Amino acid sequence: MRSTVRMGVIGLGAAGIRHARACLLAPIWFPDSKFEVRRQVCADVDAAAAARAADQLGFGRWTADWRDVISDPEVDAIAVATPNDSHLEIIEAAAAAGKHVLCEKPVGLNPAQTAAAAAAIEAGGIVFMVGYNYRCIPALVRTRNLIESDGIGRPTHYRGRYFTSSGTDSSTPLSWRYLRSVSGNGTLADLMSHVIDTAQFLFGPITEVVGDKQTFVEQRPAPGPEGVSAGLAPVENEDYVSALARFANGAQGTLEGCRVICGPTNEMAFELNGSAGSVKWSLERMHELEIYTDSSIAQGYTQAFSQSGDGAHGNFNPGAGNGPSLMDLKAIEMNNFLGAVLGRIPASPGISAALAVARVQAAIARSWASGTWERVGTFDCP
Repeated sequence: MRSTVRMGVIGLGAAGIRHARACLLAPIWFPDSKFEVRRQVCADVDAAAAARAADQLGFGRWTADWRDVISDPEVDAIAVATPNDSHLEIIEAAAAAGKHVLCEKPVGLNPAQTAAAAAAIEAGGIVFMVGYNYRCIPALVRTRNLIESDGIGRPTHYRGRYFTSSGTDSSTPLSWRYLRSVSGNGTLADLMSHVIDTAQFLFGPITEVVGDKQTFVEQRPAPGPEGVSAGLAPVENEDYVSALARFANGAQGTLEGCRVICGPTNEMAFELNGSAGSVKWSLERMHELEIYTDSSIAQGYTQAFSQSGDGAHGNFNPGAGNGPSLMDLKAIEMNNFLGAVLGRIPASPGISAALAVARVQAAIARSWASGTWERVGTFDCP
C-alpha cells in the first residue's frame, strides 16, 4: 500500500522550483519507496510566479502568503526556499503547527538563528532536513565509504573549495544575496556552507579555524522601477572567504569559497589525503573520481566512475559514469526527506548537521575580528 504525503512549497525561485519538481520525480525514481506526493499548495510573494508554478507543476492551489501554507490542515510537510532572512520565522511557525520541514541552507540568517531554529524543531517534535544535497552525489558516497573502510589510511590533509563566476561581472544587479539584512554573510553563508558540510561529512568535525575575507566587487547596479537601474549601491557582504582548519582526527585543512572568480563556472571540489591514499573530485565532473592508493603507487592516480552501489546511482543508470544530474540530487533529497517523514529512515542531514556548519561559520567570522585561531564551540539562542 502506498503512503501519501501532502506537500507545500514556499519560495518559487530556482531552488523552490527544483523542490517542486522533486515532488514529481521522487516517486518515479524511487518506486520501491511506495509513496505518493500530493502537491497541495505553493507560495511566493510574487503572485504571478506562484500561479505559474501551480499551473505548470500541478499544485492544487497557490498563495502569495506563506502563512497560508502553514495554516492549511491538508499540508503535512513543507519545502522552504525563500531568502535567508525568512527561514527562522517559517521554521518556527511550521514547528508550532506540526509541519515537517525541508529547508534550503543556511537554516538561519546567522548562527544564533540556526540555534533558535533547532530549539523550535525540538519543541515541535517535527522531522527536519537541511538542503546539503551534495551529500547525495554517488561519488561522494563512494569517497566516504572508502575513508570509513580505511581505504586511504589515517586522514591527514583536506583541501575544499567552491568557486563560481556567477558574480564576476560587476554589472550584475544587486540582488538579496549581496545584502546583509536579507542574506547575512555572503560567501560564508552560501558557498562555504557546502564546503564546510562536505569537509565534515568526509573527514569529521572541524575543531579550530582561522579565516580571512574580501569583497572584490564593492558596488553593483541597484534595481529600480521596471528594471531600470537606480544607480550603484554598496555590496554589504563578502565575495571571498578562506580558512585554515584543524580537524578532530588530527588532519589539517584549507577551505575556500568565492562567487566572483574568473575561470571556474561551478567548481565545488576537494582533494583529500591520508597516510595510504588520496582522492580528488570536482562538481564540474561530478561522476568522476581520481583515486590513489598504495596499491597503485606505480601509476599514481587512477580515474574511477561512480556506479551502481554508490548511493542512489543505480536508481538513475545501471552503468558506470552516467549518474544522476543536479536536478536528480533534489529527487534523492526529497526521497530521503519523505522517507523520514513517514518514519522509515532518520532525517539526514538534519538540524545537527546545520548546527555543525553554523558553529564553524561562527568561528571563522570571529577570527575575522580577532585575527587568530578560534575554537569551534557552541553558541546560545538569541
